[in-house]
Amino acid sequence: IVGSAYREPEPGWVDAITSLAAILFFAGAGVLRELVGNQNTICDLVAVDVCANMIIAAAAYQAGKGTLEVFHSASSSRNPIKATTAMDIMLRYICLLYTSPSPRDQRGSRMPSSA
Repeated sequence: IVGSAYREPEPGWVDAITSLAAILFFAGAGVLRELVGNQNTICDLVAVDVCANMIIAAAAYQAGKGTLEVFHSASSSRNPIKATTAMDIMLRYICLLYTSPSPRDQRGSRMPSSA
């Protein structure tokens, strides 16, 4: 699963509410209250900037060669994370997001600003 950015252009950057971002968004909004699955499943999460950099490096490496090589960008073999651990981290972040004043909100609102 390609997730939000690790470093570039900003940590946590996403450009659309799809895939993992959709799960986070709807869970944070209270729409998604239950997610059925095996809690011991290893999630293979790769940051979008890591994936993009891998594509650029693979293209540069492959340039001018007469053969085609396949490259994989995965995280589960080096940095495995169980579904339950991932969900715990996400829920902690969502709770922090909705109980802390937004830095963009001058009124000190308890809900994050959409502007």
